[in-house]
Amino acid sequence: MSGACGLGPLSWEVNFSPKVNHMCIDMAERSLMKFREKDMRSIVNRSLLSLGILISLSFATADVYSQSVDADAARMLAKKSDCFKCHTVDAKKDGPAYREVAKKWRGKADAEQKLFVHVTTSPKVKIDGEEENHQMVKTKNEAEIYNLIRFILSLPNP
Repeated sequence: MSGACGLGPLSWEVNFSPKVNHMCIDMAERSLMKFREKDMRSIVNRSLLSLGILISLSFATADVYSQSVDADAARMLAKKSDCFKCHTVDAKKDGPAYREVAKKWRGKADAEQKLFVHVTTSPKVKIDGEEENHQMVKTKNEAEIYNLIRFILSLPNP
């Protein structure tokens, strides 16, 4: 007796008894199941590895910012520059909370540069629907400015 053995592209023509043909189909199905299980395990393992790498990178990024930060000096510069008039670390006032700023910019390659421009050039910002000039930090010392920026970026998510 002849019949097809296997599944899909793994099918082939055989000339066996129905019992042997059934055994052949059963073996092919089990092989395909094992292949699918291995494939799924491989996908899951790759996904877990990718997730682990992303988590490591996020901790590394936060660690890079926090390593070189003098938090007291950053807070003193923010106070001297009247930043706390519109911002706080945790809550929105007229401007966003620093933790929200950190969440938005953390991990972006140009974060420090963009924030540096923002705090040193007095760009237009919207407050209560009206445009105003953002106040510049009250220092020309780039190290102090970058310390403030790194302080903000080092804050954990809200």
